[in-house]
Amino acid sequence: MGLDSVCREAFCRAFSGRPTARRRAVASGRFERDSVARSPRSRPFDSTAMQPSSDRKKIPLRRRIRAVSGHSPVVDVVIPAFNEEGSIARVIEALAGTDVRRVVVADNNSIDATARVARESGAEVISAVRQGYGSACLAGLEHLRSTGPPDIVVFVDADYSDFPEELPTLVAPIRDDGVDLVIGSRILGRRERGSLLPQARVGNWIAALLIRWLYGHRYTDLGPFRAVRWPALERLQMRDPDFGWTVEMQVKAIRAGLGIVEVPVSYRARVGVSKITGTFSGTLRAGYKILLTIARYRVSSYKIHSNDERSS
Repeated sequence: MGLDSVCREAFCRAFSGRPTARRRAVASGRFERDSVARSPRSRPFDSTAMQPSSDRKKIPLRRRIRAVSGHSPVVDVVIPAFNEEGSIARVIEALAGTDVRRVVVADNNSIDATARVARESGAEVISAVRQGYGSACLAGLEHLRSTGPPDIVVFVDADYSDFPEELPTLVAPIRDDGVDLVIGSRILGRRERGSLLPQARVGNWIAALLIRWLYGHRYTDLGPFRAVRWPALERLQMRDPDFGWTVEMQVKAIRAGLGIVEVPVSYRARVGVSKITGTFSGTLRAGYKILLTIARYRVSSYKIHSNDERSS
């Protein structure tokens, strides 16, 4: 079955016929959420509630990170960064009170002071020469692989739109429940008004719906704030160099039979302008790549299944 056929079949099934109760529930975002805590929607979002203290002493990150006990999993953080000098220090600062061993910033050819600011804030800074979000993540993973991998890897963006201090919420299901992949869902969590742009919300909804029809798994978000067990991540053999990175991880995790949960995370307006949803061309390119990635891995699974049937 070709790529176009798979996409056409999925969208026809999703949008044709009378709107059943299930489809109405999916369309309105009220579909069943397995193993996911609900976040109260009625509470107003307080963007200052989780801000790092402004009068906190400026002590180097490595001295402020809590010592990881012998019985706790080792957690490393990877931050892909491109021209984020105005926000990267805040992200690293917010991680200082969490149980992480080290913070690795993968500088993706920034032309500002991102690398210098990150280094001065206490992070390990590496160069990701090939341009692209996924390329920066891959460079960060290669650095971890060559210098001693952790038990758990956490990914967070450099733009300070996420709340890095919520990292324990992402790590807990892996540490306590044996889960492999935890996605921080901005849809389930509290969002500052205007933080998740309309094009991002629509793109998330379409991608989640397509994954639901093609793979039978319910996601609410493709958010970048996530945690994954290192051996499970290695099994996925990640390779996407740009916009398809997050959704590649999520559909591959389904195919690999990993334990997956979503947890609510908070979200605020980023510092600066988004390189993806902040421009019309970036939105189109990202949307195309995400949908293509979802369909591509479904087609490859069809091919594997067909080959297995012929060989048997």
